[in-house]
Amino acid sequence: MVDIFGKRKKEGAEGAAAAAEATEGSEARPAAPRRPLVALSPKKPATPLRPDFGRRLGGADARSNLPATVPAPVGRTLVVGRDISLSGEIRDCERLLVEGSVEAALIGSESLIVAEGGSFRGPADVQEAEISGTFEGDLTAHQRLVIAATGKVSGRIRYREIEIIAGGCLAGQVECLPRS
Repeated sequence: MVDIFGKRKKEGAEGAAAAAEATEGSEARPAAPRRPLVALSPKKPATPLRPDFGRRLGGADARSNLPATVPAPVGRTLVVGRDISLSGEIRDCERLLVEGSVEAALIGSESLIVAEGGSFRGPADVQEAEISGTFEGDLTAHQRLVIAATGKVSGRIRYREIEIIAGGCLAGQVECLPRS
């Protein structure tokens, strides 16, 4: 029989006695340090994170904190994140997403999205609005207004089309715009 080093081993009791003799007088040597098989290269610098817009609620991706119904931002998009307050006047913003608190006049915007937990106070004149949080003020949605189950809308509300999901709340003066 041959061992792993290519030396012949003696069979049976004779082989066990020979192995015992061989190890009696020898001292165990420390193992030589292992060298890596491949030279290690320095780590590459981390690339900056790029936000992944457009997903969050309703089967959304956990990497982002935006509502699932919001398409990826293009052009001029303003996101007011959680725990952020903004006041003043917002003009010529294609899309406004509110997760925090906004007290402003929104003029000339394509869409307003108030996420769950977000709040908007003031007048807003938009093409489309989706409210999952709280809206208080004058809202004119020239195309469509969607109030989610967690949405609360109050004030003077004008819309062309409306969708209120069970649980959504609408209060105030409500007016349907004529179709043109």
